[in-house]
Amino acid sequence: MIKGKPGLPFWVRALVRQPQYVALASEEVAVSGERRQKFRACEAGHCEASWLVIVYSADGKHAVLKVSDAKLGVKFFGNPTPDELAALAD
Repeated sequence: MIKGKPGLPFWVRALVRQPQYVALASEEVAVSGERRQKFRACEAGHCEASWLVIVYSADGKHAVLKVSDAKLGVKFFGNPTPDELAALAD
């Protein structure tokens, strides 16, 4: 979903290689009548300026992502529907 996407903050790419982030427990949310999981994380030591929210299906085959970065602004990945955008809200 994020591979090769321009404008992605370095810390988001680094989450895969260097898991230095703060994460909250995932929670179940309903999106268009389907059960999904919502996960939040931020860059360790910089949570006030950099965080992400991902909502994904139970089978893991569909996910949408919201990245908020103080320098780069807010970006969405995965073409979220209006209902998914609502679920990505904090």
